[in-house]
Amino acid sequence: MPAYQKLEPTVIPVKKLKYIWSIYYFSFSRIFPTENATVTQSLPFCHPGIPHRQPEGYWLQDTWHSLSCKVGQFRPTDITKCLTNRSVHFRGDSTIRQWVERLINWNVVEKASDNRNFGPYTCFNRSTGTMVTFEFHTVPIQTVSWFLLNLGEAGISKEVRNMVGGPNVVIILSLCSHFTAEPKRVYTTRMYEIRSSIQRLLKTYPETRVIVKTCNTRNHRHYRQLVQMSDWISVQINQEMRSIMEDLNITILDVWDMTVSQWYPQKSHPNQRVQDNELDILMSHICPEMVKNE
Repeated sequence: MPAYQKLEPTVIPVKKLKYIWSIYYFSFSRIFPTENATVTQSLPFCHPGIPHRQPEGYWLQDTWHSLSCKVGQFRPTDITKCLTNRSVHFRGDSTIRQWVERLINWNVVEKASDNRNFGPYTCFNRSTGTMVTFEFHTVPIQTVSWFLLNLGEAGISKEVRNMVGGPNVVIILSLCSHFTAEPKRVYTTRMYEIRSSIQRLLKTYPETRVIVKTCNTRNHRHYRQLVQMSDWISVQINQEMRSIMEDLNITILDVWDMTVSQWYPQKSHPNQRVQDNELDILMSHICPEMVKNE
């Protein structure tokens, strides 16, 4: 029989472990920003059709740094300038309604008199010529109190098909959270309908900017949330979205890596700071010329 050598476990004193960890931590923190600063300097400006990166970026000093394209930090005054003389149409769930609410809080546009959670409503800034609209994507809906209020509304695919586009028109779509409890074919069918409408719109108005937001992570406090709203299902929806949409001349605004790696609690509606970083990506796609070439 072969001879075996008995290996004794190595015991490292706690003080030495702390010393080793401190060397690792401080060395890592010193080289990480420098290395990635070089990477981000060589990135292209944000534009439609940018390939999906894994990971999409990283957090550093409370700011999301994209590894796909150059993303700037937009102050409210910058956003106001970016959206001047533009019509921006938000269609989908409450994760992009939050973006509209941030624009209202920053006085980019004025709050609409009929500003209901599910829409439709229109916000203006008459001095800058900015118009922002929001409307929920109709069924499926996981909030019972809204159900009857959305049955009579036209779907996103029909609305996009009938829109008047152009170089100053931006359409932002988000269909995710309310689809997680449905069979996959429900989402697939809806996205193919929307794809057809986008193709028709871009054929007539090729300069229209169309942006589709991915799912973000969410909280799972109860059994129902684990079953109907799991992150595993959301990942599948993101994959299906890309397989249907990624060959179009549109932007897929990926916020998955940003939210899965955030230091705030996971929620359907991310922390305000995370939202602000999402808006930085959005504005970098709408107004790439405003991003500094550093």
